[in-house]
Amino acid sequence: MHDEAGGKPDAVEIRLDDRDGAIELPFPGAPLVVFMGYKERILFPMGAFTADEVSMKGPPASLTIRGKYKSVNAIWHDNATGKKEEVTAGEDSPVFSIRHTHTTKEEAENAAKAKLDEMARGTATLSLTMAGDPGIAAEGQALLLGFRIGVDGVWSIKSVKHTLSNSGFKAEIEGEKPKD
Repeated sequence: MHDEAGGKPDAVEIRLDDRDGAIELPFPGAPLVVFMGYKERILFPMGAFTADEVSMKGPPASLTIRGKYKSVNAIWHDNATGKKEEVTAGEDSPVFSIRHTHTTKEEAENAAKAKLDEMARGTATLSLTMAGDPGIAAEGQALLLGFRIGVDGVWSIKSVKHTLSNSGFKAEIEGEKPKD
């Protein structure tokens, strides 16, 4: 858990053992309400987040869920009033606040939108090693079937590493869920 000044949680990363495959994968955008405690002590609410990244690793299987923001605030200085004003890109909470003060409203709006777009890219990522196929290429798409709910479906391929060795021909794929 990363906590920023002012008591507002910044981001959360949850790692779970999923050797038995019993954990249902949250879809990107699913709400995460996080409480933290230890042994017989009271649980403390740490914040509400949105599942942004969900990744699987194995063997043994482990699931990592990362939660981030749904909106971004930016500050700009209004020379006419001498006050700092705030603009927001996105909707709902949690909210990420850009610390830099911008000189114009337009600059602040552009910065907030750019940061929100940056955080929205690659909300679900894929790392897959499989038998080689020279038809698999970066900027293409892969249709995964028969894995599990949350993994099955169309993925955008970011990169592919084709390897031919004594072990055979394999492809290492990095991908992300395309934006809806």
